Amino acid sequence: PSNGPDVPYEISIQADGKIVIAGYRSNPGVIDDGVVMRLNSNGTFDNSFNSTGVALVDFGSNGDYLYALRILPDGKILAAGSAANFGPNRFALAKLNANGTPDTTFGTVGKVVTNLQATANLNSITVQPDGRIVAGGQGSSGDIGEFALARYNPNGSLDTSFGTGGVVTTDMGTAGDVITAVLIQPDGKIVGVGTTYSFTIKWGLVRYQNVSRTSNFTDFDG
Repeated sequence: PSNGPDVPYEISIQADGKIVIAGYRSNPGVIDDGVVMRLNSNGTFDNSFNSTGVALVDFGSNGDYLYALRILPDGKILAAGSAANFGPNRFALAKLNANGTPDTTFGTVGKVVTNLQATANLNSITVQPDGRIVAGGQGSSGDIGEFALARYNPNGSLDTSFGTGGVVTTDMGTAGDVITAVLIQPDGKIVGVGTTYSFTIKWGLVRYQNVSRTSNFTDFDG
């Protein structure tokens, strides 16, 4: 706990019944840190996880937030969200070993931060069968927000075979477009779902095949 709001965002259960939670802790006027917590199945802290049951994730920014979580087949933990350093938000991902320490084979000491547009917020992640990571959220330039996807290789580098340098943005035709969840279909296509806003809020869905949006799959009224 901290001196400010502590907010959990996503939860997952390991095969052994242990509970993993991602979110952030806040100290008003100081700094916000991403948090990954692991509990035993009875709700007590799992002290085999980073000695205390809690791992702080600091992307080097004054505002670090974790909104998404995946337990990987090898037991490692992938958490993702946004990082802001007194300025624009950026996509941020962290990978932890099963014991809660940073996985140093991923990015820089277990962390990756990506600038997409003027500002970007990551809301959801999913992992393809080949280990590549798809992250969805919003990229914004000025007052215009767009659906934004980034795809990463298993080591945290951007997959440059995807979109432009690993990033795809889609303008849904409104001022505020944001992906809130992303999934991989059995055929490998990527589906992003979220909201579009222009005076009224609508549901929006986009399906991607490799790097392109399918032309017959667009937003609809919710």
